Amino acid sequence: MQERAARIDTDMISSFTDGNTIFRGLVANISEGGLKITNITARFRPAPQQYATIVTNRDRKFKLNLLPVWFEQCDQRVTVGFEIVAPSPDWHNYIDTMLNRSAQSC
Repeated sequence: MQERAARIDTDMISSFTDGNTIFRGLVANISEGGLKITNITARFRPAPQQYATIVTNRDRKFKLNLLPVWFEQCDQRVTVGFEIVAPSPDWHNYIDTMLNRSAQSC
């Protein structure tokens, strides 16, 4: 059984596109290889294709390419788990920093 990567709860925002439409959502958690975006309009229908996103918080901005892995719909909102395609070294450094910060607060 494959071990699940450490998840970090976050309050980031994502604007992502399929090339035609821009969607927005809240990034609930992140890891080195993926992220979970919640509160997406139900007009979004995940397809097996890459999506481009900009993920931001108060002081950081990351451009990432994503592939949907799973999704759930509840009423008029969708939650999607995305795999990050070829995460950048900057993303890896950010995750390492966040993991170290959370380990020190325990």
